[in-house]
This record gives sequence, C-alpha cells and structure tokens, in this order.
Amino acid sequence: MASYNLLNNELVDDRILPLAEKMGVGVIAIKPPTSGALAAPPAKLKAQAMTPIRVEEAHRSVLFNDTANVAIPSMMNPKEVEENVRMGERFSSMANPEKSRLRKAVEELDKDFSRG
Repeated sequence: MASYNLLNNELVDDRILPLAEKMGVGVIAIKPPTSGALAAPPAKLKAQAMTPIRVEEAHRSVLFNDTANVAIPSMMNPKEVEENVRMGERFSSMANPEKSRLRKAVEELDKDFSRG
C-alpha cells in the first residue's frame, strides 16, 4: 500500500512501483485525490492554479500505471461514495494529452502544496 497521487508520485513511480513489479506483487494506491485537496485546493492555491483538476482525473492518474492495481480513496460522506461508484462504472484509461494537462496543473500547485 502506498500513498500515491499526482503530487507525491516521485518515490512511488521511481522506486516502489518498479520494485513491486520486479517482485511480482500488486500495489494498492491510497489517497489518489489527496483527500479531495487536488480538486478543491485551499483558496490561496486555487487562485494561482490556472488548470483545474477534477477528482475523477486524480483517481485515473494513478491507475493509468499498470503496476498500481487498485486505488482506495477516502470518503467523508454518502455523496462521495456515490461519486466514487460512478467513477468506477465509467472508468477509462488516460490519453497522453490528458496526462500532460494534469502534469501542468500539478506544476502550478506543486510549489506551495503540502504533501502530507
């Protein structure tokens, strides 16, 4: 199990996923949307972010990697559970243009965003 999302992916991408693949074990990605903070960043960061990130994109961003086998998002209320179910029902892979747009969005937030 690894905390894996658009903001804290370096260690996971560079070390954990390759090691898991080499060992033939699966990876459970937890907190793909950083508890919703990517899609709803604090006001100060939201003002400087030029490219919005949708929660669905945050989930899909970790699952486009074949080594991350499943993602477990945190959910605070029944509405979030229903949203996650809908995302699972219509899940699709990410195309390269979408990945590039998300990388740009993360770069805009990354300088001041807490990765906790």
